[in-house]
Amino acid sequence: MELSLIARVRDGLILTTSIEGNDRHDSNLVKYSNQAKMLFKKLNGAPAEQSVESGPYVFHYIIKDKICALVLCERNFPRKTAFAYLLDIANEFNSQNFNKIETVVRPYHFLEFDKYIQQAKRKYADNGRFSMDAVSNELQDVTRIMFSNIEDVIHRGEALNILENRATELSGMSKKFREDAKALNRRSTIFKVAVAVGLCGLIFFILRFGAATPLEELLELLLRRHLVLHIIKVKVYNELATFDNPFLPSHRKQHNMPRLEKKWLRREPSIRFVKRDGRWPALPDYQIFNF
Repeated sequence: MELSLIARVRDGLILTTSIEGNDRHDSNLVKYSNQAKMLFKKLNGAPAEQSVESGPYVFHYIIKDKICALVLCERNFPRKTAFAYLLDIANEFNSQNFNKIETVVRPYHFLEFDKYIQQAKRKYADNGRFSMDAVSNELQDVTRIMFSNIEDVIHRGEALNILENRATELSGMSKKFREDAKALNRRSTIFKVAVAVGLCGLIFFILRFGAATPLEELLELLLRRHLVLHIIKVKVYNELATFDNPFLPSHRKQHNMPRLEKKWLRREPSIRFVKRDGRWPALPDYQIFNF
């Protein structure tokens, strides 16, 4: 039994310890002591009795009331003897310090308990003088005690934390997706209502003011501009036809203007040319009828 520790279950605070007096394994004991401290941090929800492998050694621990007693043994050390030893020191520690366990704030507060640990160690380490009949009936069958690996136990809480964090993230993402879906539905509803209101307004405007009024005004303006340009062309043509213009062909003289008038009237029925005193009037005398 290389290392013995007693810690508080609630927070893993080490209350007392006892180390074997051989210095040749000091470097290894530091490593295993750190592993024991990590085991104490994983006690919440852990089995009341368990054996944990770590290299050539095995951690055995037992939880009794508010404390956890742990011992580091070689692999060939009998498990039943180890758990009997743990039960012995745990019961003795509770009988001496039970009322002080929750009030302690500093680690290794009960170092004086090392004396009893050393006595129990010598008692249970000598298998030749130790009778298994002396083991308390409180100790269960060691074959039923769980046997685990140190890496599994140490990382068990981390894996559970990772799973818990992932579950929390998935829950948050699901909540966000629900909120986004609701927002999208709201925007879609608002858009549909806006389109419906716009259509109703357009229908009301058409019924109230008429649908073609703006279009008619635009067409009238364009047509008026078009007609004015044609009137200017006709005026220039009339002026050329009134005088004896050598550049004007003979078949385009003034006597041909009635045909132009008829042709023009067929193309633009909204314009009427009136011949006065045997000749066509000038542009200001043209009569343009509104639509």
